Amino acid sequence: MRGEPLPPGISSLGLAVPPQLMVFDGVCVLCSGAVQFILRHEKAPEFSFAPVQSALGQRVLAALGQPDDGNDSVVVIDAGRYFLKSDATLRLARQLKAPWSCYAVIRFLPRRWRDWAYDRLARNRYSIFGRYDTCMVPDAELRRRFPS
Repeated sequence: MRGEPLPPGISSLGLAVPPQLMVFDGVCVLCSGAVQFILRHEKAPEFSFAPVQSALGQRVLAALGQPDDGNDSVVVIDAGRYFLKSDATLRLARQLKAPWSCYAVIRFLPRRWRDWAYDRLARNRYSIFGRYDTCMVPDAELRRRFPS
């Protein structure tokens, strides 16, 4: 779970890319719920969040060569690298308080198996969990964690 190095041009996106960022599907009930869960259970408020529907989310996906229409993978940027699919969720789990950080134990499973399960859930997330009409709007206190 070493992730891929960020491309050199990502810092020249014309938008400030936080050093720790989660790009997620803002209309997905599961994805938005995951962001709320992270906000409640993180060790320290280090990560920023950007919906794929935001200007920052779109620019990050483009810079990383990821699809920008209904992206089926959460993207995590951390420590100068980016992580996709199950590696991204594992990277986020490292930031959670116990017992939630124990999820990271699945890193010992082969990535192929983890990503297979991730892909099945991602592909069916709207039919299982639902979809919002619009992205969540953070309150004034959290707005700094959601750069645009």
